Amino acid sequence: MLKMNIKLAREAGKTKRYHMVNTIKEESVAEHSFNVVNLVLILSEGKASRSLILAALTHDMGETAIGDIPSQIKKMLSFEAREELCAKEQEAIDRIHPHIHANIDADEKHLLEICDNLDGLLKCIDELKMGNQHIIPVGERYSGYLQDLIEHDPAHRLEVECVISEFRSRYLK
Repeated sequence: MLKMNIKLAREAGKTKRYHMVNTIKEESVAEHSFNVVNLVLILSEGKASRSLILAALTHDMGETAIGDIPSQIKKMLSFEAREELCAKEQEAIDRIHPHIHANIDADEKHLLEICDNLDGLLKCIDELKMGNQHIIPVGERYSGYLQDLIEHDPAHRLEVECVISEFRSRYLK
């Protein structure tokens, strides 16, 4: 069982992100998860709980089972279909890490969502720096998600708005 978990964990890290859009530099789930953990640590000012760090580290590992389904596709699905996808993703994570259950509260889940989307927008900025104009619609979606997430979250508004402004200034030149 241990050997299988190690293999599954390594495969999960290799899962490619952004397969539906042209990117100049590929990104794996491992890179993204590393970035999200660091954003969680930064935005929590080093006070993130163990459960939140584990949730950030493993949040996309289930994509080995269902793939990296673009958010605009997920939003078109019924509530039941989205719930089924989430359950399958969680089952895949539980197969890899059967002894880790990252139970996080609503505030921690909110911070994780901010960090997940913030890393996506930072990826878009990196792509724009390399000249990839195809990433603009993806960045605009991330910007919209982030604006919704910070609407009632003054604690992280400044950092998020700075990244959104940087993204927009890159292609509105």
